[in-house]
Amino acid sequence: MRKNGGTNSRQLFDRRRRELFRKLLAGLAIAIVYSVITLPTHLESITVVRKDEGPADDDIAAADHSDHNTNTTYDYDSIYNSFGSHSSYMDRRLFNFTSFDNYTSSKVLRDGCPLTVVIVDPRPPMSGYNHPIYYSLESLALYVPDACVVFQTASCQIIRRESRFSEPTNRQKVHIVAKTIYERSLPGFRRMMEHGQVRVNIIDTTKYGLQNCDSFGVGNNVFMSIRFWQDEFIDELDSDMVLTFQDDAVLCRSFDIDLWKQYAYVGGPWVPIWPIGLTVGGVGCDNMRNLWQEWVPKCNGLTEYQSSESFAHFCEPGYGGYQGNGGLSLRTRKWMIEVIQRCPSEHSGLENFEEFNINEDVYFSTILNGLNATMPSALEASLFSVENLFPEQTVEDSSSIEQREIILAAIQKLWGNETGTMLYDRMHREESYPTISSELHTIPLGFHKPWTVRDVLGDLQIQNECKMLKFIVTW
Repeated sequence: MRKNGGTNSRQLFDRRRRELFRKLLAGLAIAIVYSVITLPTHLESITVVRKDEGPADDDIAAADHSDHNTNTTYDYDSIYNSFGSHSSYMDRRLFNFTSFDNYTSSKVLRDGCPLTVVIVDPRPPMSGYNHPIYYSLESLALYVPDACVVFQTASCQIIRRESRFSEPTNRQKVHIVAKTIYERSLPGFRRMMEHGQVRVNIIDTTKYGLQNCDSFGVGNNVFMSIRFWQDEFIDELDSDMVLTFQDDAVLCRSFDIDLWKQYAYVGGPWVPIWPIGLTVGGVGCDNMRNLWQEWVPKCNGLTEYQSSESFAHFCEPGYGGYQGNGGLSLRTRKWMIEVIQRCPSEHSGLENFEEFNINEDVYFSTILNGLNATMPSALEASLFSVENLFPEQTVEDSSSIEQREIILAAIQKLWGNETGTMLYDRMHREESYPTISSELHTIPLGFHKPWTVRDVLGDLQIQNECKMLKFIVTW
């Protein structure tokens, strides 16, 4: 009996221990679920940080920063075909998403941004896997890996979906938006985020007079506001030269930003004279001159030259004064501010303004030409970006030999002597593309709205020279 009593006691003890263990497991599960659900209210407790966040030894920071500048290659076709299930999406390195309201890269904090890329768009947080925006962003990681990237975006839709709080703090909004973009981005851009080169700003719709939180377009009204160029950049860190970028833009190769800093604005050139029915907001070479004459009375402190009725250089052969392409353009902040102060529009944020009722790229391009700012020729602009005209189409009046010499001279100026010559020779090596029926083109540094040249996008030459292009075009 004594033995049986001992056995019963041991069985009772074991049963109680198992029950206690089950309760502990249940409590742990509840705690985990609760922490996930209430994550936005406990953001301050996350301690895993971005690699370059906070003080760090320069050698360690440099080593951390270097891994996204290596020649690591990814099978983007497999990633694209996986619809979000590719193993590369699992390479997520946890860090504090609340720090995305500023840069944390020790290199950026020490030296500033060599180039600041600006994306004004409400859609990225709500864009699913395989959305063109993520392949556009990956082209940034491939070809300007040291740049800083600023998202000026919205949070309302994703907050409604992801947060149980009706009014989360701005820090919580940044956390949710940054986390979403990070999880859906491709490997290269995730490395940029991890290294502290990316920041997220939830745009103030009231400040810019935007009608809706999640449908304010891609920055037309915002870019024409002086508050944007003065308030949304960190003067000690962000560069004066800014690359504006949209989800229908893509970079094709690396470039030296110093070779482009002479210009106030660089966008893809438009056809000087648009056929009837194909005008874009009434633009065209003559229309540009007419617009300027209409706007002169609306502008402040113009010189005699700037207010002259004679702007023949707008329409000179090879000049093609109209450069738009706001979705892929280089521009300097100081010139954007100068334009807005001289010719304030209804979106300027200034007390005295005039109605312009026109797209921001036409607004800036026209006034910059009127103010005699340094602008590239049509050929030079087409070497940066193509929306309508390839470089060869900007010098069509020249013979083939002259055309080559003219284009090559511009390439050496803006792509570098050795690099530019090598690239041009490679692009035009006919034996490399024996099956291409159309003429070979000089492929720019990037494309915007590439479907406008859809007839040649499938050519092997363009596919080889612009690897990410096919992922942002719906064939």
